[in-house]
Amino acid sequence: MIDTRIKEVTKRLAELSKINDKPLQLSLFDEQEQEQVDDDIRFLEARLLALQKERETRPDEIKRKYKLRTLRVFPLAVEFILSASLVGKEAE
Repeated sequence: MIDTRIKEVTKRLAELSKINDKPLQLSLFDEQEQEQVDDDIRFLEARLLALQKERETRPDEIKRKYKLRTLRVFPLAVEFILSASLVGKEAE
């Protein structure tokens, strides 16, 4: 799932970089729109780094979470108490 998200973010970053690299397109944007594109690129780059880090650390976190910490053994006994009349009927 993380790999899928990384691919999506990488694809979106490539699209935004293409828009940002074209000098003709920049003239169509006003300053506010250009700042928004730059903010989007910075956010996606940070998100990509966070996802890559999570992909590395997440398996260890899951293993640590579900690791068997202590083994507890509880002795168990079952005792049947039967009346003498029940035991006597089966013996006959």
